[in-house]
Amino acid sequence: MRKTTFFISSLFCTLIPAFSFAQTFASFTQIPIVIHSDSSTRSVLLSNLLEKNSGDLSPIIGSAIWYDQGRRLQCRSLIAFDYGNLVKKINTDGIIKAELILVPLVLNGQQVENDLSNVKISVKRVIQSWNDSTTNWLNQPQTNTADEVITKLSKKKKNDPLSINVTQMVKNMFRYGNHGFLISYSDSLQASGSSHWFASAKYEEENARPILVITYAIETGTRNYDFGNLPPLQLTARDKAELLQMYTRPEPVIITKPEVIVTTNPKGTGTIPEN
Repeated sequence: MRKTTFFISSLFCTLIPAFSFAQTFASFTQIPIVIHSDSSTRSVLLSNLLEKNSGDLSPIIGSAIWYDQGRRLQCRSLIAFDYGNLVKKINTDGIIKAELILVPLVLNGQQVENDLSNVKISVKRVIQSWNDSTTNWLNQPQTNTADEVITKLSKKKKNDPLSINVTQMVKNMFRYGNHGFLISYSDSLQASGSSHWFASAKYEEENARPILVITYAIETGTRNYDFGNLPPLQLTARDKAELLQMYTRPEPVIITKPEVIVTTNPKGTGTIPEN
């Protein structure tokens, strides 16, 4: 089961003394909903090094390409968030933005080739069902190559959380079925000798696991909007910046816990304040 985290009013009053809890534009209010991955979230690390093995318990996901005795070896990853009742409650036309946020890790012995300037990460929408405990390199699911986002990796921000705009992909998942994302390099030749790793849904530090932020617009003044036992998370742009700062770490693989307490209210029903 995925976790959907909602920051309470008192928490934001501590962070920022005065602001509106929801962004309002014209007659619509924007409601960001944060979906956290956890140990039950489907995620798997795939590699042709062990092409018949499933990396469903891997604490890392990401992409890598290297050579061993003339053999070209690769890693890529799959992750699928559980949208629960959101698929039934949310109209895709109301989805303003969706962001996949990954926390980078640097493994022992990771090479300096990661400073290559042309390396780009590709995220594609998966279009076939898969089970993380049985999926491997040989039977990995197909993706929609037309439904892809390519993100250039910044050397200056290589230790910062990576935010990827997956809005259209999430909309299509709501329309056609949610089979998750495939993470790989966009150009395997340019990325040769590189590896970029992120915390997976199985990573031991919960604050480093992948999250998906879906920003949804509803008509201003709507009361008691029912997301199917998922109360809306109300954040301003400044709040979202604070959220990302919580995931920034001074050193790779050293996770700095947030200084604030995040509460989870899995059973509440959100109420949108009148403006």
